[in-house]
Amino acid sequence: MGVSLNLRQVSRRSLIESAAVILFVSIGAWLALQLTPYAPQSTKTVMYSEADETSSAKNSFVRATLVVLQKDTALFELLEGPNLGRQVTAKIHLQTAQSIRTGDVVVLTDDNDGFTMQGLWRLPGVALLLLLFLVVVWVVGRRQGLFGIGGLAVSLLVVALFILPNIAAGYDAFWVSVIGAYVIGLVSVGVAHGLNRHSLIAIIATLCSLTLVVFLAVIGAWMAKLTGVYDETTALMAYQHPAVDFRGVLVGGIIIATLGVLDDIVMTQVSIVKELARANPSYSRRKLYGRALAVGRDHIAAVVNTLALAYVGVSLSLILAYTSFSGYAQQSPLLLLNSEFVSQEVVRTLVSSIGLILAVPLSTLIAVVAYTKLYKKWYNSKRTLRN
Repeated sequence: MGVSLNLRQVSRRSLIESAAVILFVSIGAWLALQLTPYAPQSTKTVMYSEADETSSAKNSFVRATLVVLQKDTALFELLEGPNLGRQVTAKIHLQTAQSIRTGDVVVLTDDNDGFTMQGLWRLPGVALLLLLFLVVVWVVGRRQGLFGIGGLAVSLLVVALFILPNIAAGYDAFWVSVIGAYVIGLVSVGVAHGLNRHSLIAIIATLCSLTLVVFLAVIGAWMAKLTGVYDETTALMAYQHPAVDFRGVLVGGIIIATLGVLDDIVMTQVSIVKELARANPSYSRRKLYGRALAVGRDHIAAVVNTLALAYVGVSLSLILAYTSFSGYAQQSPLLLLNSEFVSQEVVRTLVSSIGLILAVPLSTLIAVVAYTKLYKKWYNSKRTLRN
């Protein structure tokens, strides 16, 4: 009777969760399809820039469907705005013409010179992919997955609401990034893993390891003489925003990027120590540390490889363009490695790898000190009661 009641409760819970997921997917899909860059005329604001003080209102962005494709122009049908259904001609780039097909939805800019195509309308696909990610995390991870999403949300909010605005406002980019990284390490770990003894130990280990990463990032940027200005985009930004310290932006980016993997490393080591200490409370600190560190060494090899491939993968197209069109292809490979762009990627990989490698023994040591004391007390009290 009790078993059938439990099964009924489980099936009812699964049904409710499945219904909630279906409803969540339906609402998210509808919202994704309703995304639009168009803003009604009454809500537009007039913005003036130093470069063009006579500039009028912002360019109007509007979605349109490709009807006929020509060489450097195309005929589009507007999908929104006061001219809904009107067909207009817009200029397009030759490279863009090779990637669009009749019926594709694009974004057009309506300025004084007519319509210009800005690119394909990608946000619905990105939003649906994000929705799939959230659903997978929820279905597989359940409550822990939901907490993980909460931790991710906290991290993104710190970056969007604290780090980026303060750097843009002219505050020291390095210290803003460091403070933001410590806040992320302190708050997001607690949100993702809950407020308990286990997460408290992980937070302490994360903040200690993060201090090492900050020190290594500063030393690495100084040793490689990096400036943070490595291409036309960053050079233009440095010219337009002279108050921004782009070396600090670079160092801060290294710290924040490393923090994402640091959480994984630290939490894994703390969990390993916890389970070993619980399974064998009689272990000495030396023995527990050695067993946990043996597992951590396998993790180190995987993480270093992951970091290097991740950085290369993200920068692959830029590296290809840099080597093909900047003249380095005809020169010595040492000149390519000496360039600011490649050097910063190498420094980024090395600093992150060194910091993560050192985080393994450091977090293991902190967890061993905490858990051996805790479980030895529990083990001794249990043995006393048994005797």
